[in-house]
Amino acid sequence: MDKQIRLLLQHCERHDGVSGEQLSVLQRIAGDRLPEWYLDLMRWSNGLEGFIGSDNYLMLYSADEIPDANSGYVAENIPHLFIIGSNGGDAGYAIDLNTDNRPVVEVTFVDLELVRVVGRSLLEFLENLHRE
Repeated sequence: MDKQIRLLLQHCERHDGVSGEQLSVLQRIAGDRLPEWYLDLMRWSNGLEGFIGSDNYLMLYSADEIPDANSGYVAENIPHLFIIGSNGGDAGYAIDLNTDNRPVVEVTFVDLELVRVVGRSLLEFLENLHRE
């Protein structure tokens, strides 16, 4: 894992990384369209939780939580978004699978049409959270 990313995540609780089998399940759910940075992150930590900067909470779901997060209402209404976590409140973080560079987007759980790009890479996403 990149040194800058580890530094930005230093206050987060992390877990042992996922197995190859778990990565295969995640890829299957996403139609084999997950970016390499996400796979690397999951190899490094199977989900994580904590503050980025002083005010922004980040909860990245474990491999066991991902299937539920991407089923039902979410799968029916925003199938191009692969939910990877949340801010612990009313907004989720997802990977836009329909965009070539697979950016991280924020989507409000109240109105799934309110989507904004929050990073074109994991590093940019974390840096933006840290700055806010």
